[in-house]
Amino acid sequence: AAKNSSKVFFEEYTSFIENGYISEIERSIGKKIGRLERADLEQNSKQLLELASKENVSILIPGDPLIVTTHKMLLDLADEMSVKTKVVHAPSILTEAIGESRLSLYKFGQVVNVPFWQEQYRPTAFVNVIRQNLERGLHSLLFLDIDHSNNRPMRLSECIQTIYLADKAENAGIKEKNPALMVLANLGMEDQKILLTRLSEAEKFSKELEGKILSVIVLADLSFYEEGAKKYHKD
Repeated sequence: AAKNSSKVFFEEYTSFIENGYISEIERSIGKKIGRLERADLEQNSKQLLELASKENVSILIPGDPLIVTTHKMLLDLADEMSVKTKVVHAPSILTEAIGESRLSLYKFGQVVNVPFWQEQYRPTAFVNVIRQNLERGLHSLLFLDIDHSNNRPMRLSECIQTIYLADKAENAGIKEKNPALMVLANLGMEDQKILLTRLSEAEKFSKELEGKILSVIVLADLSFYEEGAKKYHKD
């Protein structure tokens, strides 16, 4: 599809992409790829679709493009503007993390995003989702934020500290529960690594996992079937 498009763009704000990856795709398709910022797909999405109404445009997105709400909104607007679209699906971190964990899909609760805190942006409600999932006996899959200004994924230590701060603000009791965690690093890559630990002990692995793309699963009580996953991932 990208080879047959007159314009090709790449959206990278929803995922972390290593340096050099876009250049490889450009060599493969034989054309330059434009970068899309978040505003291009949200505030300025109409201009993008107006271009797509006149010529063949491809937007490359890491993972499954319809996991993120922004991309669904773009499709909705395209329908309103009568712009024809076609979606090519790809593996998602959502299914990959659950699959590689060897845990039961039916034991997962609501997915959680752990954000970088900023001076005027310090969301805390996400720990209540973790608490509610634990109370219902459900695992929580955590998606860690990306520092786009420094082009790096969130470190494990940053994730844990953000959980502690949000937990204190919401009085959610997560630190006191000290749940088991499964840390999944660089899924699908040659150096993929999966670690089992507890919330209170997780930060000691931060240096070992520095620079890797991480997802974290906060574990509820395991079913009999899932006990095998625990044994499989034990170092």
